[in-house]
Amino acid sequence: MSAYLGTIILVAGIVVFQRLPKDEFTNSLILKVFVTVFLAQYPLFFYLYQKIKGDASLASQTVTVPPPQGLTADPNAQPTVTNAQDYDLGQVWDLVKKSLLNAVIMGGIFYKFGSTQPLFMQSLMIPVNLFNNPLIKVHLLGEKAENALARPWAASSPSPFGLGGSTPATGEQADSASGQLTTSEAEAEATSSDVSRSTTTARARQAEPEDEARITELPDEDDSENPAKED
Repeated sequence: MSAYLGTIILVAGIVVFQRLPKDEFTNSLILKVFVTVFLAQYPLFFYLYQKIKGDASLASQTVTVPPPQGLTADPNAQPTVTNAQDYDLGQVWDLVKKSLLNAVIMGGIFYKFGSTQPLFMQSLMIPVNLFNNPLIKVHLLGEKAENALARPWAASSPSPFGLGGSTPATGEQADSASGQLTTSEAEAEATSSDVSRSTTTARARQAEPEDEARITELPDEDDSENPAKED
């Protein structure tokens, strides 16, 4: 359900925003709500940081972090091994940096174009993104860091439309998706081979009546030649 929650709120937010009056009071109210929601993240980040730092059991858990991907990534980079405490603390700092980057993007759009729609959407999506974040689910909601929440967590990019903070896919899910893709490719090749065989069989069947007609005509030619030989 949480996978669709962000999309549902995003669509509902667009509909609601279109019905809001476009006046100075409304724009000022949207700006104040965005600033309030944005600043409210940081006490939560601080509490999350302190909670992770105080959990000594995380230091005994190892996490293998794959090398970063992208155009500027080092192709020869090797996976790094760290403990769960350091890894989760690093994820908190990533949350802080991404939230600041989102604020810069939102502020730039509002300053340049005077548009409050991105601010309105972010005010709705920031709480949803935090709720879907693996750090919040594991350390504040008490869910176990296994299966879909198993470390390491894939990095998500900040989005000005509010969907950048949804729960990322884990390495196991990526491997599963890769396996499904390979299976789909194999099925597609098998289907293509079956279609090719069916086409060849159909052409062969179409050619059979022509061959039978030619064979049927041969006795007629022999019969037409026999009277001449008898004469």
